[in-house]
Formats: sequence, structure tokens, C-alpha cells
Amino acid sequence: MDVYEEDYRLPTNVRPTHYDLTVKTDLKLLRFDGIVRIWLNVIEDTSAIILNSSDHEIGSATLQCDALLTAQSPTSQTIDTTHERAVFLFSIPLPAGSKAQLTLTFTGALTDSLCGYYRSISASEDLSTPVAARKAFPCWDEPLLKASFTISLVSRADTVNLSNMSVASEIVLSHGAAISTSAGFDTAWISEKLLTDGTANADKWKVTRFETSPLMSTYFVAYANGEFSYLESSYTSPLSGRTRSVRVYATRDIVHQAQFVLDLTVKVIPLYEKVFDIEYPLPKLDTLVASVPYLSDPYAYAKGVFPEWKLHSTFISTFLQSALLLDARLSSHAIEVPYPDANMIGQIFDALSYEKAASVLRMLSHYVGEEHFLRGVSMYLKSHLYGNSVTEDLWEGISTATGLDINKMMNNWVKEMGFPVVTVTETHNGIHVRQDRFLASGLAEPDENDTIWTIPLFLLTVSADGTVSVDEEIVLDEREKIIALDITKPFKLNAGTLGFYRVLYSPDRLVQMALEAVKPSSPFSTEDRMGIIYDAVALSRAGLIDVSSALSSIYVFRNETDYLVLEGISSCLYQLISVWWEYPLIVDSLNELRREIFSPIVQYLGYDYMETELLDIHQLRTLAISHAAAAGDQEVIQTSINWFARYMQSGDDSHIRGDLEAVVFATAVEYGSHTEWEAVKQISLKPKSPSSGMAAMRAMCATQDLALARETVNYAFHKARDQDITYCFAGLEKNFKTRKLLATAFMENFSNVHNKFASSYMFRFLIESAFGSLSSRQDYNDIDAFFRDKDVSKISLQLKQNLDNIQSNAAWVERSTADLRQWFLERK
Repeated sequence: MDVYEEDYRLPTNVRPTHYDLTVKTDLKLLRFDGIVRIWLNVIEDTSAIILNSSDHEIGSATLQCDALLTAQSPTSQTIDTTHERAVFLFSIPLPAGSKAQLTLTFTGALTDSLCGYYRSISASEDLSTPVAARKAFPCWDEPLLKASFTISLVSRADTVNLSNMSVASEIVLSHGAAISTSAGFDTAWISEKLLTDGTANADKWKVTRFETSPLMSTYFVAYANGEFSYLESSYTSPLSGRTRSVRVYATRDIVHQAQFVLDLTVKVIPLYEKVFDIEYPLPKLDTLVASVPYLSDPYAYAKGVFPEWKLHSTFISTFLQSALLLDARLSSHAIEVPYPDANMIGQIFDALSYEKAASVLRMLSHYVGEEHFLRGVSMYLKSHLYGNSVTEDLWEGISTATGLDINKMMNNWVKEMGFPVVTVTETHNGIHVRQDRFLASGLAEPDENDTIWTIPLFLLTVSADGTVSVDEEIVLDEREKIIALDITKPFKLNAGTLGFYRVLYSPDRLVQMALEAVKPSSPFSTEDRMGIIYDAVALSRAGLIDVSSALSSIYVFRNETDYLVLEGISSCLYQLISVWWEYPLIVDSLNELRREIFSPIVQYLGYDYMETELLDIHQLRTLAISHAAAAGDQEVIQTSINWFARYMQSGDDSHIRGDLEAVVFATAVEYGSHTEWEAVKQISLKPKSPSSGMAAMRAMCATQDLALARETVNYAFHKARDQDITYCFAGLEKNFKTRKLLATAFMENFSNVHNKFASSYMFRFLIESAFGSLSSRQDYNDIDAFFRDKDVSKISLQLKQNLDNIQSNAAWVERSTADLRQWFLERK
């Protein structure tokens, strides 16, 4: 046993080839039962079989082998909860080269954990869907161990069963009637379960059997049961001419909002087929909406279908900055992490695994050219269909398409943590550029600064006749180099903000670039302006420029009209407010600056949304109203209060547009009493739409009354549904009156929260909300001391990252408070 406990990977003595899985779901008793038959190839002589299992109980186990005369039961059957494994020992060893079949029964509870086979609620409906395979059924839960799957679902007859593949057959069971053995189901087990549970004569049940899947990893296995409805369409493959059914399933109360998702899916899939020259491999495509933002925020899912949505620009604020902020911490991790244990797996799938990975691929695509990049990706996908691959296989495909050594270029971006800052020093005939690892606390110390990245510099220059050009071939693949150019003309590194790095200019050059950027004939694009703003604040936080220099450059953009640039400004100003949240005079000054920028926009655009207006105007109005209200604009605040008062008097909320629900609800609670708080709470309990419910849950947390604040914190920890706790945490973190209450309550309730969410992707968000915005040395010391004697194996990385964040916040406050005060004094 010790050898397996030391080894994070499952033993390779046997390999699964096929699963026949049957699951009975009981949404009334909130439990599931299952039986799985797993076909195995025996690689080595063995008397032990070890596979993954967690959060359910395994009942009987039987092993058959073609090289042995009789089936056998295990002599020992144990569960290793630490490594989430089931260990079976048998008296007669299985010989290498033989084939075996392991049959296991299991049972578990449908909880609100959002992990495994879980229960999710929308209004009065229940749905269940697997997320982590080992928590849903016993299996070899490692991506390398691909197998085919045949899935059968047993459920009440008035519910809907879904899985990856098309339905092969479905029968409704008659009371007391035997199941035909020709149906292909696990008939004996199903009959026994219905009889022993006492449910055979209580309700009508049905069995849905699905077609056998292609080879796939366990994390692709999906099944669900609930009272679903659907919208349906189809698309015709541009490669084969085959027509496929496309459906979007949701619970009955929200399915009417799924039309956009359906229309978008039908448009996107043919585009993907053409781009990668690979046909969608399954006979149908179902989308099950288990996350309501998928319905309520259509702009987030355009995937290149709507060019007016400026997705390349939006990527900068939505994904790139998120990854840069996290990767700037000393406790970051590489995109590719070798052989993590199960506890670490849940921690590494964060903004670095997704947003940083997407960002460096975006950088590579622009460097080699999108056409060459996509051709290389297509070659890679075709070479490894239904197989396993490593990162180098992708680089090989792109290398073949481009003729470049992509592995050499990308190796450090993927396998090393962190990213560089490129420092630009101007000379009489050009610029000197140097790369160092960038940290939120400043430049890395020498022992943390040994990585040399291959950096596409994307150098933008302007010629004597005003022609703008971008050199996409020049790279910095050494510590420093000199580049000749005319510095009397505008120039900029990282044109289009395409690279995964920051650029440090002198304070004078930074302001000069900002002044150039706001000219009507500026050579700098929207993406460039966004990059200037985001870099300036990040560099000031790291102490590489003064915060006054960052604010001076942002102030140049005060008359900006582009929504995405203003979104960047609002994000950066809120970051400053959030760090200096315990300094009321500085917060007031920053809010005055916010009003100076956003209140005129509200006055100009007004509160009425037009169906014919551009998306930019639509989004800009919402942004301006939200930030003007948060910054204390009395007219916007009173308008919101009046709207909510009208709702409370009449019960009619048709005058509160969905885009403004969040700001109207939050403003009503912030400036109201228990009456407004209770009204918003009732909206959260019975919302007219999922987005209204989310807005209300966050708004409840805006109260300035300490008694209500404590009641709200108590509600979040003890009364809110598990799946809704993130909305409560987000609201509590944003409210400066509840920020410390949230941190304290998290520590007081740590055991309960840890038990519920430590294995869920949600825990990363919860711990970030609870601690990530604190900004004093005392906060750091208190939290560090609290966790010293706690089991933090499943959250160790997130904890370190948040402690790093508190430390860098505190350092920024200590270093820059006087400079910040001086900048505002000089403006008066």
C-alpha cells in the first residue's frame, strides 16, 4: 500500500477499455444508485486493482477474468479518502495479457456541492450533472486512460434524461412487469433496485439507454436528469453535408431565454468545422444550461460571430488582465504543471491554466499569423484525434505550418511561472530594452529572475510621412538589446496589447503617449489605449513608477468616449479605491475623480436605452450609471431610489431595465432601511429571471446598517443555497462596511465552508472574496496565524496567492499614500 500512497498517479497494472454505466436518480429522495461494469486489459500480473472513487459508497464488487474459471470477490476492499481511491485485493492474481471485467455497485447523495453528480435548483426544479467523474461513479479518472462509455439512466417517467450520445432506446416500466432482457439494460440490477427501494409501485419509472461513445477521457462524461424543456434547431456540416440536431435544454422557468444560445450555437459550430477542417464527431449536440449567466449575458459568448462586439479588444479586459494580475504574484504557477496530486488539481485550474494559456496562444497567433497558426492547430488535432498528446505536439503542428521553432519560443511561456516587464530606456538614436520578471511587489530578486522569455515586441512606429507600421517579427530573446528608431516620432511596444507582458516607460514618455493616444488622428488603437492604462496602474502598484504618474496618464483620458477604454479606467480607479478602502479621504478624492469622468456621460446619454443604438453606447450607459452611482452622484442615486420606491409601491418593475437592476437594487439597499433590504431579499428568493436573482443577492450585501450587515453575513453562511454563496461573497467584499465582517465570518465558519467547498472550483472564488481585498500588515498577520494549524492541503495555493496579494496591497499603501494625497492636493 505504501508504494501507492507515495505515488500520485494510479497504477498501470490494468487499463480500462469500456464502461457500461447505469445510474438510477431519485430527485425526491435526493440520492443516486449505480452499477458500473468496466472492461479491463491486464498489463501486468496483479492481485490489486486501484481506481478513483470519492463522495459515494461502493457496495458489492465482482471480478471476472477470461483466464480464470470463476468470478471472485475481493478479500479486501478499502477507501483511501486522502487520494480519493478505492483499493481492491483479490486472492487469485490476474495474469498479464488477460482481459477482465470489474463490476461495482455504488450509491450517493445528491447534494448542492456543484461537484460530481450534484443537485442544482432553478425555481422549483432540480437538475443533476457530473463535473468530477470520480465523485459521480468509480472510474480511472485520469485523462490518459481513455475508454468508451455506454450509459443508461433510470429515472421517474416524467423527467428527462440526457447524456453525451443519442438515445438508443427508452422504455417506461410497467408496474410489476419484468424488464425485457433484450433491451440491453442491466435488467436484473434495475428490477432489484426498484423493488428493494419500494419505488416500483409508487411512480412510473423509465430507463434511457444511450449509444456507445467514442474513446474519451472521464472528464468528458456527462449525464443529467431533471424536469427539462428544450429549444431545437439544426445545422448542416460544411465538410460532409450531414445535418445534426442542436438543442438547448434548461428548466421550464428559464428555457424561453435560451433562444440566443441556440441561434449562436448553430452559427458557431460550422465556423469551427471550417477553421479546423474537422467535423463535429458526435451525432447530436445538446447544451444543458446549468449556469444562468449563459442565458443572461449573451455578449460573453459571441465567439467571432458578431464583429461589432469587438471581442479582440474585450479579451484584454476580460482575460488578459485577469491572468496578468494573478501571474504577478510570487505564488503563481506555470500553465503546465507536472504530475500534480488530486488536491493540487483543483487548485491549478485557474486564471493561469485558462486565461494565461489563451493569452500566450493569442500572442503566438499574432506573431506567426492567424492563418498559419490555425493551420498548425488543425494539423495537430487531426494527428491526435481520440488520442493523447503533450504540449510539444501542438508546437510541432504549428512549427510544421510556419517553419519556425515554436517549441523553443514557447517553452518558457508554458513551463515557467511569471512573465516579464520590458523596460524601455531612450537613447539618442533609439531605445534600449531589457526584460526582467515582473512581480506585483516589484522586480523579482536575482534568484527569481533567471528566466529569459522569447518576447514578440510588436513595435509600432510612425514614419516621417505619418505612416503607421507594426514590426511583428522583432523579438527580445536575450536579457537586453538596442533597437534603432526615431524617438521624436510616436512609438509603442506591444502594439495592440497582444503580448503577455508589461512595458515600463519613463514617466514623461508615459504621459506623452497618453496625450498622443487621445488625439483624433492618434496612431494608437483602442487596444493600445487600454494597454497604456492597465500597465500604468500595475507598474505603480509594483513601485516601478509613482502612483501619481499612473493617475496623470489616466487623467489624460478623462474625456474618452470609447466604452472599452472607459471600462479600463473604471477598473483601475476601483482598484485604487479598493486598496485604499480604509482611507476615507483618499476614497472620497478618487470618487470625485470618478464622478468627473462618468457623471457627464450619464447626463449626455440619459437613462433610456434604444433598440437601434450601437452596442458600445448601450454598454457605456450602463457603465457610466453604475460608476456614477457608486461614486456618490446624487442625481443618479436619487433616480435609482425613486425607481425602486415605485416598484415597492406598485409591484411593477417594468421600468427597471435589466441592465440597471444591479445598480438600482444595490443603491436602494445602500441608502435604504430594512424595508428595502427585505424587498431585495424577496426578489432574490423569487426572481423573475436568473439575472434578477443574482443582482438581488449581491445587492442585499450593500447595506450600511451594521445590524443588517451582520444579518446578511449570517444569511450568506447559513441560509443561502450553496450554489448562490458566490454572489453573496461578491457583494460582501465590495461593501467596505462588510469586508472585515466577511473575513472574520469565513475564519469562524472555516470548518463548515472547507468541508462543503474545498473540492469545488468555487472555493478559489470564496477565499479570494474573503481575503483578497484586504490591505494591511495586520490583516496579513492575522490570516497567516489563523491558518498555521489548519489543514490547507486543498487550498494551499489559493491561500498563498491571497496572502501575497494582501502583502502587495499593504506595500502599495505604505509606499504611495503620501504621493496619492499630493496628487489630489495639486489638482485643487
